[in-house]
Amino acid sequence: MKDLQLLSKYAQDDPPAAYSAFTKGLSSRWTYFQRTVPDMSELFEPLEKAIREQLIPDLVGRGVSDAE
Repeated sequence: MKDLQLLSKYAQDDPPAAYSAFTKGLSSRWTYFQRTVPDMSELFEPLEKAIREQLIPDLVGRGVSDAE
């Protein structure tokens, strides 16, 4: 989660670079863990919440709804 917090800080200054780092690096690592370690879905709920409530708003520069 610390990686996500740091990435959110960078997203405020350079959203395209932060988005690239997220899609090419962090999300790939998390996807790998989800595919290779059984029964991990519950552990990813706080991460999903942080992405929705912290990273995405920092990337787009405003709050977003769940529908978006």
